[in-house]
Amino acid sequence: MVSNTAIATFRQIIIAVFDKLASDDASNVGYDSNDICQLPSGKDAFDLFQDLCALSNEEPSTFLKIKDFPKDYGMELLEAILSQHHVLIKNHAQLFQFVQDKISTLLIKSFTEKLDYSKSVKIMRLSLAFVGHFHDKLVRFSYN
Repeated sequence: MVSNTAIATFRQIIIAVFDKLASDDASNVGYDSNDICQLPSGKDAFDLFQDLCALSNEEPSTFLKIKDFPKDYGMELLEAILSQHHVLIKNHAQLFQFVQDKISTLLIKSFTEKLDYSKSVKIMRLSLAFVGHFHDKLVRFSYN
């Protein structure tokens, strides 16, 4: 029970940070949209997103200072951010480039691993959010 409450609270905090970023973005006209960190909540949101990607890739975090974090929960949080804030991410080159680089790497790495059912479902949901919201902006890769 405590674990579920803590997970739900953490998820709400993550989404609240990105909601604040969206609010700051809407009210700050005239700033350089290529540097998300110029916004009051931009640095926190970017660092948080960076750490969620790192933790989901089983790499160390720098902002959150978390050592042990379930990979599937990280994918769930990333899927929520991509689904709820895809317009914000598309409008900021810095965030979009990070999404393109880190999420695609996470997806490719995850598809090569043997996953249990729960993790497979979460990776498919993340894939759907990634491709569904960003297919028009993704760089096409060609292999020679």
